[in-house]
Amino acid sequence: MKTLLLTLSLVLLRCSVGCAQDSIPSVVDEDALFFYTLGYQFLEQESYKPAVFNFKKAIDIMPEYQAAIDGLRKALEKLNEGEIAKATLKEAFKNNVNSIENITKIANYEFNQKNYTNALFNYRRIVQQKPNEISALMGCGICHFNINNIDSAIYYFTKIKEQDLMNEKATKYLATCYYKQKNYTKSLLFYTSLIRMSQQEASAYIDIVSIHILQKNYAAAKEVLDNTLRYFPLEAKIFSQYGKLFELQNDTVEANKKFRRAYDLDNNDAYAGMKIADAYMLQKDYKKAAATYLTITSNDTLGQRIYDKAGTAFMLAKDTLNATMVWAELLKIVPENQVCFEKLVRLYDAQKRDKELLLVYEKKLNIMPNNALYKKEIERLKAVIATKKK
Repeated sequence: MKTLLLTLSLVLLRCSVGCAQDSIPSVVDEDALFFYTLGYQFLEQESYKPAVFNFKKAIDIMPEYQAAIDGLRKALEKLNEGEIAKATLKEAFKNNVNSIENITKIANYEFNQKNYTNALFNYRRIVQQKPNEISALMGCGICHFNINNIDSAIYYFTKIKEQDLMNEKATKYLATCYYKQKNYTKSLLFYTSLIRMSQQEASAYIDIVSIHILQKNYAAAKEVLDNTLRYFPLEAKIFSQYGKLFELQNDTVEANKKFRRAYDLDNNDAYAGMKIADAYMLQKDYKKAAATYLTITSNDTLGQRIYDKAGTAFMLAKDTLNATMVWAELLKIVPENQVCFEKLVRLYDAQKRDKELLLVYEKKLNIMPNNALYKKEIERLKAVIATKKK
């Protein structure tokens, strides 16, 4: 079942994002596709050794599988970069680890590994020796930002601005920090300053629009969007913001037009994708709705509701097999989701898939070990499976 889910997700993703057709053979061995998909997921997660392993497994099964070959090359390149960084780090330890140069190497290595607490410790060591070192102050600020110490991040970015008033990176981080703190007045101040430094910073315009929308100043939001569109006519997020603006003003028709434009420009725009899928649902085009939902299931900010929407769309399309696979994936991600559990139980039961049903109950029992009903159902299913084997 896992293989089928991965196969379905990859095929729908390929169709929606317009991958080159010659990179994936028209007929792909199911096991090869399974290992390719795992390899791709590990590559996206920056877990390069397991990525290499799975791509190699796919190629062993299908030596002509070009997509797996390309994936293997990328994973090996990234793995090699990591090995070079480790070698550099070891060399730093062999020498004087207290020198600024070697502390910087250690800090940068930890930062690139996303070990922000360790990186912060070393960047602060540099600042103690060289209080005005902008690169070290920046490292401290970004580390604090990434571990959500926003006040401390503001302190370091402000220190940078005291030395370099036109530092775009520090300005952008300050705007974002104040945005996170919901101090929209200061956030607008720094975003405006950032735009004066670089009119090519599209995200600054978009965040200004977000602030105006949060403050329900829709006229100001539209004015910024209209001006921004002149500089960035092909920026998907601008059209997505237009869509949100029209949506808040209850202009559904215009909102959907803007969301469609945003999604056409960038089908990774999850919010626009969700809105397009919702529109397909209203039109009762459930297959298109399900396919669109599946392209954005990996988006963290939209969370489990997208999986649920996809499952519902498949059910309405009378495609119970794919609905089952989607809800199985959701339950794997969020085992405590009771509604999903109940839907999956009904589907497995209707499909007479006793082994999968048993596994679902056993996992649920791990969460609720004293549930007598689950224990009873597990014993029943074990008996049914044993009988079928005879």
